[in-house]
Amino acid sequence: MFQKTLTKALFLSLKAPKLVLLAYSFLLLCCFYILALGLTIKSSNLDLLPTNAPAVKKFEDLAKQYGTPNSIVVIVESKSEKLRVNISVQVEQALLKLKSIGAVVYKSPLSEEMLLENDMKRYFAAENYQILLVQPNDTRSNVDQLIPLIYKIQKVVDHFKTKEISIHLAGLPILAKDDQETVLTELPLLGLFSLILIALFMFSVLKNYRFVAYGFIALIVSCTLSLSFTYFIPGHLNLLSSTFLAISFGLNVDYLIHFIYSFEEGIEWIDEKSLKESLLKVLPSMSSSCLSTAGVFFTIAFTEFKGFAELGLTAGCALIVGLFVFYSFFPALLMFSKAKIKTSQAKNLHLDVFGSKKYALFTLLLSLGLCFVAKFQFEGNYLNLQPIQSEAVAWEKKLNADGLYSSNTYLMEIQGAEQAYELSEKLRSLPEVERVQSIVELESYLESEDRLDLLDSQLKKKFKSGDDHYLLYILSSLDLWDDKTAQKLNIKLQKLHDSVTGLPILAELVTELSVKSLRESFYASLVLLFFLLLMRFKNIRLSLIALSPSILTSFGLLGVLSLCSYSLNSISMIALPLILGLALDDGIYLCHAMTQSKQEQVRTRSAVIFTSITTILSFSCLIFTDHRGIASFGLNISIGVFLAMVYSLMIIPLLYQLCVKQSKS
Repeated sequence: MFQKTLTKALFLSLKAPKLVLLAYSFLLLCCFYILALGLTIKSSNLDLLPTNAPAVKKFEDLAKQYGTPNSIVVIVESKSEKLRVNISVQVEQALLKLKSIGAVVYKSPLSEEMLLENDMKRYFAAENYQILLVQPNDTRSNVDQLIPLIYKIQKVVDHFKTKEISIHLAGLPILAKDDQETVLTELPLLGLFSLILIALFMFSVLKNYRFVAYGFIALIVSCTLSLSFTYFIPGHLNLLSSTFLAISFGLNVDYLIHFIYSFEEGIEWIDEKSLKESLLKVLPSMSSSCLSTAGVFFTIAFTEFKGFAELGLTAGCALIVGLFVFYSFFPALLMFSKAKIKTSQAKNLHLDVFGSKKYALFTLLLSLGLCFVAKFQFEGNYLNLQPIQSEAVAWEKKLNADGLYSSNTYLMEIQGAEQAYELSEKLRSLPEVERVQSIVELESYLESEDRLDLLDSQLKKKFKSGDDHYLLYILSSLDLWDDKTAQKLNIKLQKLHDSVTGLPILAELVTELSVKSLRESFYASLVLLFFLLLMRFKNIRLSLIALSPSILTSFGLLGVLSLCSYSLNSISMIALPLILGLALDDGIYLCHAMTQSKQEQVRTRSAVIFTSITTILSFSCLIFTDHRGIASFGLNISIGVFLAMVYSLMIIPLLYQLCVKQSKS
């Protein structure tokens, strides 16, 4: 069905290229209009999690009731306490004029006498700095609403900066803003850089600028269509799915290279006949590799973890769109061109190492050795995904160390003042709990002093609801950014009160669902790929041989990471199922070539090498982003593609000779 659709699209493009190009021109105008409307990028943890998860629902309910716990922290830094206090008052007054801000809290509501009596400080302060907690009106911390607010806050506080006063911003919303800026600024620049590198590489190898230029126009068209499709399904990008353009471009450029190597030697000029013959010649392998890799992504799309599911949907659709563009727009563009275009006679690489059983056996033993040392190591520390020089991360750690504030806070809601007080005391008795913030003791104290009028309405709203429910904020003395440490305390607090939520609980849910989704998608992809190969080759042994580099590469990547003491994170771990599809592409082309002539095998091996190089160029550029999560994803894919190339070129011929040829003889 898929091959028939592509064949019909090819025939139409060859017979009526002008009509096809006009249709694509109209489609691209629609795409540009859609992209001009703006594509939302969501970088909140809540956007990666299923909305029906109990911890997520509880967190969102509390945010609606008491305001978001994800405060923007304004840090006023100065050696002069008097100057700090004066500036803090002015900053609070200026910030409250912004309509998007619900509350600004920076001092205790108690009178001076009460503060002295209870040995308490008026301001939330440490040595040389004090903080203001800014609570946005948006309870769900949507980045598209938070970022304009953060820029407004930055503009306000910049007005108060002097030589004696420094003002900084911290908190989870600032980290989310930094994530989005990475996606919107760094990734497009790195993508453009990888595009230039791949173009230079292709030009140097193929020596035919017009042919390659038309191919790259087709790639840009397919990426534009895919990006516009994302506007409708799923309607936005997240931190994971924002890498799909690199995936799309890195994989779609393979179509161009395999097409170039499909031209029979002796054909010098491109005409309708040679174009049709060459595209039909590689259609079975191209469609199989496209459906196999897209199948892996669509398998991921059915996982529970929304971050993976949305990436799987966008990347899978992008691959299918890319192949359709290549079999419709690209031939129409070639036929519409009035100038004669030479077929790019690509370089064939004659390397003796590929025919050596000795090297093949060594590669097989090496791959098995890497599988033996492979360990699944996962790190869920969100701060370790951020840029090393991030000021917001540095302040997050400092605020936590000084005991003033932590984004990594537990939340508990309980009905009744007496029950809230008892629970607070139980929590304070735990050695892992540094502080419990609630209004219940303050309310009781002010009531005994007959001074409830001092209780600020903003502060009261943050800790108490109208139906006599109290919210407790639990801060730990432990480093809860470390996922293993947080998991132990999570269990303790859940036993104490089953409705506990907060960032440590949500972070554990992200880890749990991402690892679970990875395992499910990995094994489901293996089964799906085997059946797709069986449909393609109609031979169990040949199907297993084509699949073997995918399995060896996935475990080999884990082996390399284990030897280098690198851990996977919630972003880089998506490389594992992706590598399955990438390695399988090589396996399909090489297994098909093994049934052809020696010359065809040489051409296919050369194509596999060049496609691997272009894919590595596409993904390795991600290594240079400041965002360590995305950088580790680029590194993992680059290592995986290199392993897949070596394993496919060395092991498939060996297994084919041992299993298939001997079986036939």
